[in-house]
Amino acid sequence: MPYDNGEKKPFYVDFIVKLKDGKIGLFDTKAGLTKQVACPKIDGLYKYIQNENKRGEKCFGGIAANTERNYRGRWVYFDRTNKDFKDNSFNNWTDLIL
Repeated sequence: MPYDNGEKKPFYVDFIVKLKDGKIGLFDTKAGLTKQVACPKIDGLYKYIQNENKRGEKCFGGIAANTERNYRGRWVYFDRTNKDFKDNSFNNWTDLIL
């Protein structure tokens, strides 16, 4: 995935899943993330997914995290741009149900 953190760089998502209905999920896991670290990747992944869907693919995904530090919480993902991202708040994240 291309992203821009002052210079254009690639990054690799942590998980790619293909569902039975053909949808492809692209997820990059983050724990204790901050806006400074996550925002360039959030936008890069968001743009990539939007572009693939315009080409006819069925992609979804984003930055994924667990709502609890001990990993006993919900798995959620953020599928918007960095303008909507708030540090350590999962209020506008989507539940990750595969």
